[in-house]
Amino acid sequence: MEAKGVLSLPSRVVGRIRRMVVPEHKRRAADQIRGLGRLPKVSGADGSRLREITASDITQIMASPELKAEFAKVEDIVAATGNIPGLSASSKRPTQYGLYFLVRAFSAGSVLEIGTNLGCSAGFMGLALSRNQELGHCETPRLVTVDMLDVNDEDINLWGRAGSPISPAQFIDEVECNNVVEFVTAPSVDYLKSCTEKFDFIFLDGSHDAWVVYQELPEVLRLVNDGGVIAMHDYNPIYGDLEPVDRRIPGPFLAVRRFLQEGTKFRVLHTVIPFWPSEEAPRPMNLVLLTKDI
Repeated sequence: MEAKGVLSLPSRVVGRIRRMVVPEHKRRAADQIRGLGRLPKVSGADGSRLREITASDITQIMASPELKAEFAKVEDIVAATGNIPGLSASSKRPTQYGLYFLVRAFSAGSVLEIGTNLGCSAGFMGLALSRNQELGHCETPRLVTVDMLDVNDEDINLWGRAGSPISPAQFIDEVECNNVVEFVTAPSVDYLKSCTEKFDFIFLDGSHDAWVVYQELPEVLRLVNDGGVIAMHDYNPIYGDLEPVDRRIPGPFLAVRRFLQEGTKFRVLHTVIPFWPSEEAPRPMNLVLLTKDI
């Protein structure tokens, strides 16, 4: 059928044809690009306060014998809380590993997490903060984890529907981080725009829509401390040489790409674990760091 004929068809028919001939991951990317394009350009964003980090720095951190020994103990603590899906899934373990190592290695005293879900990442980062306090790297460790839904509401029962035996708050209590972790219920952009507190480490893992992440980025750049780090989950390049971990989630990559194209200066550093038990090749983490442009 000629293009002219397609355009004369009802929209529902055109949509059905599109679903038949265009791969799902390409449709998702096109939808994300359209949504992102509706937003006006952000001005005044500044990445100059971010920490300078190199790929060799990450390799050294992830291969640290001290941190590997610590993490083994931390996994035992976490495993005792029960069969929580986000903890037992092998696909999640590299991210948990990476977050613990990064918070410890950078001696962070304050962490902001966007996207609580079952509280697994908050638990690992909370334990890293507690360890930093034990070692005298910080006086009062603090982690704020933000989600648009009340992840601890018994009526909503997000954890039960996900197959977890305990709520995020119960999990945090069982790993003895309740004096470190604060739960906040709010849309991420609303919280970020109203927040006046600064953080050493910020982890973005909330909405994966490009237009939401694009609005989050200038705010987290504003809230990061001098020498701080921003980590982002599910950053899946759809162009270039790097193979995406999950083609179905292009939003974070597209938001960052637009930000960089508009002139905000920072680097995107991919993180790799240089070893992994029972595997010969390095294991990439579905995690990137936004670092100072050098």
